[in-house]
Amino acid sequence: MDPNERIDVEVNKHGAPCGPESGLFASFLGVLARNGMFTPLELNWRKAEFRPYKAKVLDIVQTKFRYPPATSKWILTNVNRRWSDYKTKLKSLYYDPNLLMKKFLHKSGMTKFTLFRIL
Repeated sequence: MDPNERIDVEVNKHGAPCGPESGLFASFLGVLARNGMFTPLELNWRKAEFRPYKAKVLDIVQTKFRYPPATSKWILTNVNRRWSDYKTKLKSLYYDPNLLMKKFLHKSGMTKFTLFRIL
């Protein structure tokens, strides 16, 4: 595909993509949602600190796709959902609530029983 070429996206009355290119469009949004350069996991999507990233996402999408301006809200909602799903998946795979306790006990040389008696 030519770097200057953009794909036309048809949308329904709600601003959601429909048509043959909707799958490609949705897939592209999923890739953006999982890319930490565009949607960092450590920030809160609803806070003001995320606004520059939302603008960057819309800029990137506009370089690849042509869509009505009203679709921007749908795009951000979709990317937010995919970002949240990805964050949830990562947490379920890698988060260990006991990890901080394990590190503390290892560094202090205490056992859980000793710590329990102190508390």
